[in-house]
Amino acid sequence: MRNWLRHAFAVESAESFSPTPAERELVERVATEVARRGMTLPAVVMLESSRPLGGLSGQALRFVEPWFAAVTNAAGLKVLAELLERPGGMDFVVSTLQAANETREAVTGGKPS
Repeated sequence: MRNWLRHAFAVESAESFSPTPAERELVERVATEVARRGMTLPAVVMLESSRPLGGLSGQALRFVEPWFAAVTNAAGLKVLAELLERPGGMDFVVSTLQAANETREAVTGGKPS
């Protein structure tokens, strides 16, 4: 009887986070572009400062999605919202940004393209 109560409030742990192929592709594409423009540090600072609001950020993206869908393809917003709502999603985005920046620096010698 008490077993159901233990699982009723279970939350996915950040350590068990595994992105879907769509999430991975979107984040890698955005991270590569952010790194190419030399904007990794501001992006990481913004993400880290909004970390406590990660779930709320996902909900905000869901709120504005219909407006973006009216003028463009908003499929990426839906994928990003789902990613940010899950524990570990923000860590995945930050680590992907940092990895893309390290790759860019190794290729270009640290200069933005």
